[in-house]
Amino acid sequence: LAKTLKPENVIFLSNVKGIYPDKEAMESDSDQGIIKELTLEKMTRIRWSDNDNTDVSGSMRKKAEFALEISNFCSKCFIGSGYTENVISKVFNGEYVEGTFVSRS
Repeated sequence: LAKTLKPENVIFLSNVKGIYPDKEAMESDSDQGIIKELTLEKMTRIRWSDNDNTDVSGSMRKKAEFALEISNFCSKCFIGSGYTENVISKVFNGEYVEGTFVSRS
């Protein structure tokens, strides 16, 4: 769909602030642990939890894989928390927002 529509922005919202390098960083709820920019190379270094494939929503790993693929066809691809105030407008306006931006480079 992204290949056909070529959206300017794609935003994935979740109940966590972004993608973390491992479960311990996520559980610490420290903004310092969030991967600010996810690339294919960084994706291979993430220590995914064993239950990532059993999550009914498709898991954070699946969101990251789809986001990497979609990032080929859009200007900005972002994964962050739906609980963050004004997250969508902040991403659209280029304002700072906690989360993970995704790019192929």
